[in-house]
Amino acid sequence: MESLELLKKAVLEKALKEAEMKINRAEEEAKRIIEEVERIKKNRIEEEKKKIIEELNYDAKIAEAKLRARLVIHDVKHQIIKEIEKNIINLLMNLNTEVRLQSLFRLLDEALQHIFHSYGNISQIIIKVSKRDTNLANQLKEYVRSKYGIEVVGIESTEILGGLIIESPDGIISIDNSYNSRISIILRNMLPNLAKEIFQ
Repeated sequence: MESLELLKKAVLEKALKEAEMKINRAEEEAKRIIEEVERIKKNRIEEEKKKIIEELNYDAKIAEAKLRARLVIHDVKHQIIKEIEKNIINLLMNLNTEVRLQSLFRLLDEALQHIFHSYGNISQIIIKVSKRDTNLANQLKEYVRSKYGIEVVGIESTEILGGLIIESPDGIISIDNSYNSRISIILRNMLPNLAKEIFQ
């Protein structure tokens, strides 16, 4: 499990370093665009001050250039987020069986602790896993039975990358601790910063 965390950390650190380099290049290009427009403005004002203000409206052009520059930076950051998502998915899809099993145990613990805290004790659950993890059903059942004394009444396959979803047999309780939902939360937390930077 520790090797998975180290691997995740290494992938994320590499992606974040690449992201930082791309963002720096985008910011340098944005700065160059703005400085170029401002230089043109200054030269023209010296030559034909009144004519430029009345006819060419360079203030509006600078505002437009600044907006274009922010959009360039936004696009780069959006591409970086997509690249991070792709790298995370590739990492998860290449986990070996033992690492996947340990990950499922940890996610089971998290989900069950959430259920205990929010709903109290339960006696039966259904576990939904990715198709590639259905061969781990017996280990999951035994883990839940021996550690928590809970009966797993069914293990079903569902369309997720990995991780699991725990439900009560009556369907009232459903805890999504799949890789899909965890990736979605990470990316959703990154997006507000992108929008903020466009309009600041």
